[in-house]
Amino acid sequence: MATRPFTMRSFWANAPIPEAFVAALSLGGALQTLAARPVSRDSRALRVAGLALLPLGLALITWAMLAAREIRIDRPTALVTRGPYALSRNPMYLGWALGSLGVSLLANSRWLLAATGAAGLYHHLVEIPEEEEALLARFGEQYESYRRRTRRYV
Repeated sequence: MATRPFTMRSFWANAPIPEAFVAALSLGGALQTLAARPVSRDSRALRVAGLALLPLGLALITWAMLAAREIRIDRPTALVTRGPYALSRNPMYLGWALGSLGVSLLANSRWLLAATGAAGLYHHLVEIPEEEEALLARFGEQYESYRRRTRRYV
């Protein structure tokens, strides 16, 4: 893999924003504002979990962006298999799911939890299979070997 110098531009070029999670957080937040549906009356445990999951998700996304900095993930010229990609084929989606779950728990919102679950399911059933098919077409046996030895999530 050819190395290119690290720049903020190359870092942010690999900052995908999955529209389904953004839509889920927006819709869930709007519904929570209009018709609050708390998960629990005592939200302390939820807030603690949310405070753990949100930064964990953000850290995973950042780590994945740093690991992929040498290539453009929207136009890959090589597979990234180091860093979080050695543990998960989809660390950015996993990071978004964890972060969105963290926000949902911090907000103590059934709406946000449901919307986050729907976004995660959409990515699992639609987005990720499409990406994997494209990567298989582009990288062939190299990707197939990576897919056999690396879990989809964790």
